[in-house]
Amino acid sequence: MNYYQELGVSPEATNEEIRSAFRRKAKQAHPDRSGGSTDRMTRLNRAKTVLSDPQKRLAFDRTGQEDGHSAPDLARQALLALIMAWMDSETNSGNMIADVAETIARNRVELTKQMNAGTALVSRLKKRRGRIKFRGKGPDFAKIAIDIRVKDIEQNVERLRDQTGICDQARKLLDAYEYEAETPFATQFVTVNMGWR
Repeated sequence: MNYYQELGVSPEATNEEIRSAFRRKAKQAHPDRSGGSTDRMTRLNRAKTVLSDPQKRLAFDRTGQEDGHSAPDLARQALLALIMAWMDSETNSGNMIADVAETIARNRVELTKQMNAGTALVSRLKKRRGRIKFRGKGPDFAKIAIDIRVKDIEQNVERLRDQTGICDQARKLLDAYEYEAETPFATQFVTVNMGWR
């Protein structure tokens, strides 16, 4: 998400310009107003929060991410952590490349399962939301609750999608390596003996 575009300000905008743009957009996007939505209001709040905090804004300006870490950085960190874990493991096969690749593949499968489950749940909740008929006056709390839950799940699915991308990038980094299998001692001994004859 580009927070500057979300608020309709330039990257050089001052804090006062950011606050002013937020107020103006929030009036239009508020869920209690016609045409407003919880999703839009959440995005505006997030943009204001990041761009109003000097450290978060600097990180966002450098990387496009609010936490300051780009996907390639995260992939490198993940690969390093997997290699370190492999070295500490007593159950590894001895082939670091194959073991780490297998771990990445298992993680990716699990992330994909979680994403699919989240997407299916969102679909079910949206269908159920459409079946609710509110006859009272005032806010429709049932639909508001479903909208909040759907937004939470969608954000989680997006995080899972990002993690899947990090797995893919870590796997590509791993592809730059080859593992040369160790020659067993017995084979070396036989080779040496054969050389003496």
